[in-house]
Amino acid sequence: MFAEAARASQSPGVNRALRVLTIALVVTACAPSGDNPLSRLTTWEAPSGDYRIRYQSPPWQILSESTDGAFFNVQSTLQMTGRVDGGAGKYELRTSRVGRSVAEEMDREVRDARRTGGREIVDGPREIVTDEGVVGSELITFDEPDPFERYRRVVAFPLEGGRTLRLDFESTPDIDTPEVEAMIRHVGIGARP
Repeated sequence: MFAEAARASQSPGVNRALRVLTIALVVTACAPSGDNPLSRLTTWEAPSGDYRIRYQSPPWQILSESTDGAFFNVQSTLQMTGRVDGGAGKYELRTSRVGRSVAEEMDREVRDARRTGGREIVDGPREIVTDEGVVGSELITFDEPDPFERYRRVVAFPLEGGRTLRLDFESTPDIDTPEVEAMIRHVGIGARP
């Protein structure tokens, strides 16, 4: 006379839970591997296809881009709270191509650093190698307050045709950090395979 009690596998709650579990398994199977650090980064590729910048978004964001490069920024605390509109970000990165070799670019950068009042060379030029094995050079400088202190880290990697990819980092906190180092090492040089 009374209907049989539903078995657990037939109850609506269990069926819904099984559907959600199935979807979750499919999504995780298709998601990028958490073992690959690049899977957690956003990639910006130069329109020419000869280099790529990989960055964590947020906090990094692209403010502008052109056929030659892009301008990335991490806002300062004052910018994030809306108390300052514009000005220098906590971290900034400008990318560009120059028609000189890496050695010529670093020589020029060292000469400019020595001629600029209030700027001291903190480290370099020193070698840096991307995760893909591309060897470049970098120079870290510090500008005394005028109007405020600023670290600079100029990195140069060779591009085809005797040109150089130039990465200009600027920041208020120290720029010789593992996070910035990792960002530099994840730069992709050359056309995608």
